[in-house]
Amino acid sequence: MSDDPVFLRSQLNRLLGALGSQDADSVGGVFGDWERLVGAHVAAHVTPVKLNDGVLIVEVSEPAWATEVRFLERNLCAELSKVTTTPVTAIDVRVRRR
Repeated sequence: MSDDPVFLRSQLNRLLGALGSQDADSVGGVFGDWERLVGAHVAAHVTPVKLNDGVLIVEVSEPAWATEVRFLERNLCAELSKVTTTPVTAIDVRVRRR
């Protein structure tokens, strides 16, 4: 093991890659700015779960929100892509189990 300094971001990116996720900038942009990007009302019912190869998986509180997210998908992808290093090309919607 080396005594050289290890940059946290590079190690985080390696870990995220091993988990099948995007880099820290993409994950931080989507997850860190979620409420600001989608608005408080949507964020109260829609939660980002995973970003993988440009596909954002979200959980919604009820089926009606799944319909709403599918309706907004194109606009959401465009807004989310502004804060990621990899464009968000699709949203996979799942209804949260109770």
